[in-house]
Amino acid sequence: MQKSCVIIPCRYASTRFEGKPLAMLNDAYLMTYPYRAATKAETISGVYIATDDDRISSVCKKLGMNFILTDPNHACGTDRVAEAFDKLKGKYENIINVQGDEPFISFSEIDQCNNFLNSNKNYSAVNGVAPIIKMEDLLNTGVVKVVLNSYKKILYFSRGAVPHPFVKKININYYRQLGLYGFKSEALNIFKNNNPGNLEKCESVEMLRLLEQNFDIFGFITSINGPAVDTANDLSNANALLVENKY
Repeated sequence: MQKSCVIIPCRYASTRFEGKPLAMLNDAYLMTYPYRAATKAETISGVYIATDDDRISSVCKKLGMNFILTDPNHACGTDRVAEAFDKLKGKYENIINVQGDEPFISFSEIDQCNNFLNSNKNYSAVNGVAPIIKMEDLLNTGVVKVVLNSYKKILYFSRGAVPHPFVKKININYYRQLGLYGFKSEALNIFKNNNPGNLEKCESVEMLRLLEQNFDIFGFITSINGPAVDTANDLSNANALLVENKY
């Protein structure tokens, strides 16, 4: 098995929720939840926070969390991950990008992501997806929808409700994108060496960059039901799930 690391991109200056990585979820910083999960993953050899902000790196130092300082001008989290990976200078072959606002991703899903990356010889990139259960999530543009074919190859990402149910009698399974991406080094190189295309710019979904470069992505299905935290309201909802032991 290839040696793998988890890199968690954490930016302080989020337009929708400034300071999000350091927001308190229950009794811990938001960014510590995916970090703790990653340290428990059996197939992962190293875990790092990738950040451009001294406030975040100071907390990492205080808590004994590995971190890598990166350029503040990256267009998206995966660009930040790519720089951090370069600074690791060939220490790992596989990179699992766990978004810092995904507090409900567990170590088992991280291992699952890495195992799919290792076992699928035809794919150099994978993305976790979860079934959409609630209509409100399907209609929410903050939830990125994923279109899969019958072989679990990802055909498209969209903030719209796709595929559109024009023929009402056909049953369609809808999926949402998780902030859980796996890359072999060649896939990450394709990502960092190409600028965002029109689809990525239009949808503001970074994994579209690989699709626009005719690069295949495998979509593996998990059962995670906890929300990502994009806004302060999402943080409140996530806190309620933890307090009420619903997750």
